[in-house]
Amino acid sequence: MSETSPEHRACELVPDTSALLLVAEAADPLGGAVDTLRSYCPVVRVSLLTAVLRELENMSAGRGRRAAAARLALAELSRLGGALNVVEPSDCSEADECILKYAREAGAVVLTADKKLARVLKSCGVKYVTWWRSKRRFVLEFPG
Repeated sequence: MSETSPEHRACELVPDTSALLLVAEAADPLGGAVDTLRSYCPVVRVSLLTAVLRELENMSAGRGRRAAAARLALAELSRLGGALNVVEPSDCSEADECILKYAREAGAVVLTADKKLARVLKSCGVKYVTWWRSKRRFVLEFPG
């Protein structure tokens, strides 16, 4: 078997803020996305960008449903602790910009529930996992 055979293929999954907020909808965004991605590659490593972490922290300081969802997401990330690879990409400021730049450079798969970001990823040829609300499941999208 070659190192690039499906049995040896490894993927890096990079979640965005919108996907992590799905914990408030009783979804397991990281677990569900990893399970979905394993049909494509058996080894999945989750990398959290510091820009996403900062966005969640800023959001959690507020009030309302999104702030509560951000606090839930941060608690889940804290629970996962060492299972996450925290990455600080350079030359970007906004979370979506950092995600796109990092995914293109690293060949990572993005986890998003943001339709606008999904369109950008698709147009740039970046693979992504998205949440189908109507079917309550994650789907891996290969840009064509």
